[in-house]
Amino acid sequence: MAPRPRKTAPAKTGKAAAKPPAADAPRAPLPDRLDPVVVVPVKTLPPGRWLHECKLDGYRVLARIDANGVRLFARNQADWTSRLPALATALKKLPRGTWLDGVVTGDDTNTRTADYAGLSDAGDDAVYHVFDAPYLADEDLRLTSLDARKEKLRDAVAKLHAPRVRLVEPVGTANDDDKAMLAHACARGLEGIVSKDRDSAYFGMRSGTWVKRSCIQQESFLVLGIAPNQGTAKGFAIHVGHRSIGGLIIYDGLVSDGFSDEAIRRIEAHVAKHTAPTPELFLATGRKVAPKKYAGGVWGVPELVVEASFVRRVAGLLREGKFKGFRADMTAAELVR
Repeated sequence: MAPRPRKTAPAKTGKAAAKPPAADAPRAPLPDRLDPVVVVPVKTLPPGRWLHECKLDGYRVLARIDANGVRLFARNQADWTSRLPALATALKKLPRGTWLDGVVTGDDTNTRTADYAGLSDAGDDAVYHVFDAPYLADEDLRLTSLDARKEKLRDAVAKLHAPRVRLVEPVGTANDDDKAMLAHACARGLEGIVSKDRDSAYFGMRSGTWVKRSCIQQESFLVLGIAPNQGTAKGFAIHVGHRSIGGLIIYDGLVSDGFSDEAIRRIEAHVAKHTAPTPELFLATGRKVAPKKYAGGVWGVPELVVEASFVRRVAGLLREGKFKGFRADMTAAELVR
């Protein structure tokens, strides 16, 4: 069975979590489901003992290894084993009773970002960058520290000898200036930095023990509809948004660049099949969006999730929105913020 999302607790980014017990990890049956730790976006790194890693632009994937073999799960519970057969084969050599957490990219390097549009078809070219092991060889490591889990994972990956299964190593040191580190990552063209509380346990919730700072602004959005011709090269643009916790449709503006012909056909087919009345849209402040902002659109049921980058927001709306790909690992129900 696939991992099932849990309700998340409010983010607490003001201080690091308490240090887990130092006792040896207990041996325990491997659970059928595992909820990944939620990475919380922050602008400033809170005080604490942090371990820093390069932020990879790919799909979050959990790997479960037991006596029946290997199964790979996306963050939305979808079973991706058949989509990543080469990785499943490589992971068979790991000890039974193991859950791994990591990111799959379509690149052959862990220092570049990967395009979402090509990741779902990466197949044998996919690379699994693993960064945590909540369970390893029948040991429940969730209450041990991140440093302890990382050390055990490092040994397991080294013994695996699988070129496309790679450990995400820390970058920098505890004494490095975190702002300078982020600036260096951005200068190298990386996605950003993920910082993790070195003493934190592993639990699938929004605890603030894992936080991220990004070099570029890139988010997931719901496709609300197709906009009138925006004068772009392909003459195609989409209205995008997301749902608020209160259930309102928050309008994020237009994405008008980066579309392939195939992406355009897929979006047009979705909107044509799921046509909807003109929606009532709101800004993040709760104020209604003036109808002239989105007049003339063709609207659809907001079920299709896409990834898009943008330069900045003005009055809550995207500027220079660029399509990056479809989020096959995310459902519309998850896109609430």
